[in-house]
Amino acid sequence: MASNMSVGDWLRYSDIAEKRRIWIEALKSQLVQFEKLTNWSEDNKRRYISLLCELNESSDMAIFNMASLRFPRELDLLDLNLSSSEAAIFCNILSKQQNELEKLYLIGCFPPGDVERLISAISDMPGKVKVLNIGGNIIKDIPGPEFFAKIRQSLDMAYCFEDDSHSFSANSSERQKIQLALDQLHDSRLRVLVGCDDKGNDVILTPPVLLS
Repeated sequence: MASNMSVGDWLRYSDIAEKRRIWIEALKSQLVQFEKLTNWSEDNKRRYISLLCELNESSDMAIFNMASLRFPRELDLLDLNLSSSEAAIFCNILSKQQNELEKLYLIGCFPPGDVERLISAISDMPGKVKVLNIGGNIIKDIPGPEFFAKIRQSLDMAYCFEDDSHSFSANSSERQKIQLALDQLHDSRLRVLVGCDDKGNDVILTPPVLLS
């Protein structure tokens, strides 16, 4: 005990430390429960984001790293409408996840000014995702090849583009930029949905076909 700390001060300090320990253990338990969750109800979506915000408030690097390692293999946040601060916390954890994710559905979740943060998080994460859907999040700048390289099978970017016609499908210039990024991928079987054509048919872009 420090020489300038009274018995009463020490007891109060010990009580706070114990409460924090119990709180951290409770957060860890919740992370484990969400890791393999498949029923992403509206309540579960909000509970998970609230959990990430609590983790951020804990300022505990060990549990923060655990949040990355225990990131859900299948996550569906359809139309959750994240706040800017929630989006920042989510992207910070996502950018550090190292596992292979199966499905990541982030349809219409992000505020317009935070979509680029999401793109950067996916580009930076050590792991990859098999199926990614970011439809409904308006993209200002076409991502580079490092973003597309993180998706193994399919990427849905429908309704990510906005122009004077409000078609929300990639125009010819945007398609060209995406294709240039895809052309730089090797050994990839990625299929990218970028909207539909004038006849309502899906427009899907892919990397060059590999020669056997």
